[in-house]
Amino acid sequence: MRVYLSGSTEAGIFADMLLRLGDGLIPVAENPDTIPLHQFGIIVQTTKQLIDSVFPDFVNNISKAQWLTERAILTPLNDTALKINFEMMQNIPDNSMIYLSIDTSVTDEESVHYPTEFLNSIEVAGFPSHKLCIKVGMPVMVMRSLTPPRVMNGTRCIVIKTTQNAVIVKIASGPYSGEIHCIPRISLQPSDSSLPFSFVRRQFPLQQCMAMTINKAQGQTMKFIGLHLETPVFAHGMLYVALSRTGNRNANRILAPESKSRNVVYPEALH
Repeated sequence: MRVYLSGSTEAGIFADMLLRLGDGLIPVAENPDTIPLHQFGIIVQTTKQLIDSVFPDFVNNISKAQWLTERAILTPLNDTALKINFEMMQNIPDNSMIYLSIDTSVTDEESVHYPTEFLNSIEVAGFPSHKLCIKVGMPVMVMRSLTPPRVMNGTRCIVIKTTQNAVIVKIASGPYSGEIHCIPRISLQPSDSSLPFSFVRRQFPLQQCMAMTINKAQGQTMKFIGLHLETPVFAHGMLYVALSRTGNRNANRILAPESKSRNVVYPEALH
């Protein structure tokens, strides 16, 4: 469990609560498969409140790389992350560069059944969008390992320049913080086995990361997070991963129906 521990007593209590959550030991509410979330963070009522509480005074702070990369909004669904990122991008005072991917089917037979327009519409978690909007100053996450150990899958960067054929970024955190790197377009093939066909997308391996999926946040350590949980999640998996990005209840802001989440844990599978 990676948490931003401060060494305080409260941090130790929070860490213990997370372990109990993962083991399925948190008391349930009146519904047998839900747990109240107020004990894990501060509850908010709308998406706008969530954004404003995690990224206060966003317009005046976007030039601070450290400020940007120590906070994020986490959600179970990639579609939700895309919507939140789009909403937040509208507040960044700069013209965006729009990069369109080149999508092609792997075989001639598949190209007949799956036209380019359909391939362009596909959104897969952990895979760049066909339409990638990038603005200078915004935080992005690299989605493939390009120059290990510096630019790896999951490396968070700040965009410092956009050109037609490259995106110039500065690594925002970690041992290589401050290094400048050029991100090129590369050919990518989704590993999502639920797709009944294969295709190749040539695009910059980047995604906006003011908001990201909970799965993509694994391994990240942050000071502040917001959880957009309008879609139910499994407590033992996604909820535990999301909450363990920080080490303090007061660092978490949570948006969820009735301030609760499903608590689907099978204790017999843990022992």
